[in-house]
Amino acid sequence: MEKQGPDRFLRIVLIANGIGDIALAVLMLFLPGLLARILGLGLTDDLRYVAGGWGTAAAAFGTLRVCAGTISRSEIGWFV
Repeated sequence: MEKQGPDRFLRIVLIANGIGDIALAVLMLFLPGLLARILGLGLTDDLRYVAGGWGTAAAAFGTLRVCAGTISRSEIGWFV
């Protein structure tokens, strides 16, 4: 049975936000130089360290949100 109303909206938002988090994580973890240029920053060791930490967190949050948006139990989505 297809969910309607707020549950369907929640699923869409979770999946979209999760995909955005994963895309940002890829930039932070694998292309920190490109991200630094986009933001107008110099690529220092400090920036690489912070990008690695936040990239790992963004990957974890993104995966959690995509998984919560794709499962059928809506209460888990609302918790996330």
